Formats: sequence, structure tokens, C-alpha cells
Amino acid sequence: MPENISVILSEPRPDDAGVQALADSLAGRLAGRPGLSLTRVPNLYDLEPGGPVMESIRRIEGDLVVLSALYPRATFWTLKTAGVPGCLADRGESAERAIWCLRLHPGADAGEILGQIDRIVARAHGGATTPGPGGQPVRPSAPAHQRWYPVIDRQRCSGCLECLNFCLFGVYGVDAAGGLLIEQPDACRAGCPACSRICPEGAIMFPQHVDPAIAGDDKASLEGLKLDLSQLFAGADPSVMATAERDRALAAVETREDSRGGDQLDDLVDEMDEMDL
Repeated sequence: MPENISVILSEPRPDDAGVQALADSLAGRLAGRPGLSLTRVPNLYDLEPGGPVMESIRRIEGDLVVLSALYPRATFWTLKTAGVPGCLADRGESAERAIWCLRLHPGADAGEILGQIDRIVARAHGGATTPGPGGQPVRPSAPAHQRWYPVIDRQRCSGCLECLNFCLFGVYGVDAAGGLLIEQPDACRAGCPACSRICPEGAIMFPQHVDPAIAGDDKASLEGLKLDLSQLFAGADPSVMATAERDRALAAVETREDSRGGDQLDDLVDEMDEMDL
């Protein structure tokens, strides 16, 4: 009999109460469900790639079903970036194991999601109606803070390096072969999606962005989004808007650094006074 399908339930962020209720409902109904094993983890996007939770995901063998508040494409490439092997399910034959990415959102129906999972389990077990008993739920814990960094769709990325040349924060780099690297993901400035707007292939995602096209929605057109924003900003070119977003982020960094510099000077003056020179 085939091994159980592993289900990864990625917790939503704390401010997403609607999705949290859905996640809790699904967790309760998936626990011990025949043919699968459930693992609940913190928000995938917020996990450190080298941390223990992501390492535990990398060790899982066999097909995966991943439930997340992120769009499926963003979920998949977040995992791939962290070294989790596999191919996006239903995208053709592949020697790699399949990863199904199902999105949790406030309008999602728990029963429909469970039905999808049951169909995946049945297919994995050759259509058997009585797969093996479900495994006990696992919930590895690790400190996680909210992060903001680009996720690259490697199937779309052409390696033009426009993002590297545009970003002023040192996020991007190149490997020994000249390929694109996310060298310092946490150097990215929270809320700045500028590099995604200048990417000619629409390969750069920010999974927590409010705009679906930037967050990784396959159904959203990045060009359509750029057009809408151009109209909103009185015909501004997308590259102009991207530059403005980047410059605002840079100005915010400089303001914080100036503020810290002033605090350090005040501390130095206080120390000198205490020395009674």
C-alpha cells in the first residue's frame, strides 16, 4: 500500500482571522483522516530557509499537499527556493514528486478543499476507497517573524538581471555561473514591490502584497495591473512608479539611519558628561 500523502498546513499571519478560522476547521477535520498525514507549520513565507521547520519539510518524502493563504504559484516557489524538491502538480509528467498547492482564503469552502484532498489521496492510492489509517498530526514550532522579500518564479525568469541593476538595497546577486541570486532577502524594504514592476517576465513575486498580480496570482495579468496603476497615477509609466516606490523605501531607510545617528550622538555626549572631563 502506498504511503500516506503528506499535508502541510501553513498558518496564516495573526491578523488574518478569517483564514485562521478556516485553517483551524480544516486541521480538525484532517487529523487522523485516512490516507494522509498532517503537519501544521508557521506561515511558509516567514520561515527561514535554513531553520528547523523548513528542514523538517525538506525531509518529507512522497507527494505533498500544501494549504496556504498564499497564491499557489507563490507557495510553490517559496518552497522551491528553500530547497524543497518537487514539481507543481497537474503541470505535465515529471520525474519529481508532485506538490499540490491549495489556497486558503476567507471565501474558500472547507468541504470543497477536503474534497480536493480526498481526490488526491484516492488517485495516489490507485482509486482505493479505503486507504490506510491517517497519521497523527505534527506541529513543529519555531520562532517566526513577518518577513518581506522577493520570491522568483524560475520558470519565468529569463536571467536579464534588470532587478539586480534596479534594486538599491543589495537584495540581488549573481552566482558563479552568472545566474540570479536572492543574496540578502532580508535587506529588502517592507512594502516595496518595485522590482516586480520592472521585471519584463513577471517573474518576481511578493506573496504578501495586496495586488494579486504581484502576490503571485496566475489568473491576474501583470500588464493589466500596470495599466490600471498607470491610469490611477495619471498615465505614469510603470518604470516611473517602480522608481518612486524604490526611492520612497530608500528615503525611509535614510531617515531611520539619521535618527539612530542622532541617538548615538546623544549617548556619546552623556558618556562624556559622566566622565567629568
